[in-house]
Amino acid sequence: MYSVNDLENLRVYNLKGKYIGVVWDLALSFKESRVIGLYIKSNGMRNKKIMACVEDILAIGDSIIVSKVVDVEGVLFREIKYKEVINERNSILGIIEDIYIDEIEFSILGVAISSGIIRNFIEGKRIVLPYEIIIGEEQCICKSKGNITFTRKGGEFSDCIAMDRKEKRNI
Repeated sequence: MYSVNDLENLRVYNLKGKYIGVVWDLALSFKESRVIGLYIKSNGMRNKKIMACVEDILAIGDSIIVSKVVDVEGVLFREIKYKEVINERNSILGIIEDIYIDEIEFSILGVAISSGIIRNFIEGKRIVLPYEIIIGEEQCICKSKGNITFTRKGGEFSDCIAMDRKEKRNI
């Protein structure tokens, strides 16, 4: 599983080993619940932003190898990062902090909602499924029925997920 932070600033090369640039952002489709491609900030004179579609990504490790790049527009993760998230009762849940991505299919597995450093430390970070988020111009609406949060034990994330505030189970 990748997060946006894992992919940002990775160096991107073509099949011939030529340096193309660094991953600047991700192009997302919440309708399809997947990543469409990687936006690359090229090192050219124009500092142009280009995209590698996920179908053209050949390998991801310490760097990324792609078969081709294209000029494409799309919804960037930077456009929704730090957007306020409210629930259907208009209560503020926090802000969008990160997304978690499947390594093979590039589907969006979850959206991390942060309610602040102290609250994240005490209660854990809330993770919602992509189809539970409606992206608006000013805010995002979370229509989640359950409450999934990562909890901490001794400063480290544990393998325990809180399904709601009363019940916990091991995975």
